[in-house]
Amino acid sequence: MRKEITELIDNIKQHSDELTDKPHIPQLELELIVSKIDLLYKKSILFTHEYSRSRQAPAETIKPDTEKGPEKQGPVQHPIPVRTYPDLKSLIGINQRFQFTAELFGGSAEALNEAISQINASKNKEEALQAAAELKARFGWKDDSQAADDLIRLIVKKFE
Repeated sequence: MRKEITELIDNIKQHSDELTDKPHIPQLELELIVSKIDLLYKKSILFTHEYSRSRQAPAETIKPDTEKGPEKQGPVQHPIPVRTYPDLKSLIGINQRFQFTAELFGGSAEALNEAISQINASKNKEEALQAAAELKARFGWKDDSQAADDLIRLIVKKFE
């Protein structure tokens, strides 16, 4: 786990160093770095938890309180449901669909549909943003493209 964290830190630094001389940081690049930072945060929490567990003595096990009756139990805690969008297509309005097709995919609706399928198949936000970065290179999206920024925002929203 420690090696993964170190590699992720190095990757974030390398990625940010590549953007140092650019006058404008593209939304896609920024979202990709933020996604990596989020992953680093989650891994550091897991690492801290595992480290603290390994430092506990085996004799320090927690025993259940058998004297606690139902009248002493607190309210049931329900996790906050995470709202996800299973299909990126459902987030794209009709006007955006035409805009993305024309400005990002060279007028090819088929290319847009393939891109949506590829992003929908992504397991997490980082993987989806990496796919978007590959699409940017493949189709030559400009760094200051509003349409590209809008698509990236929708991708991020899909995984929030």
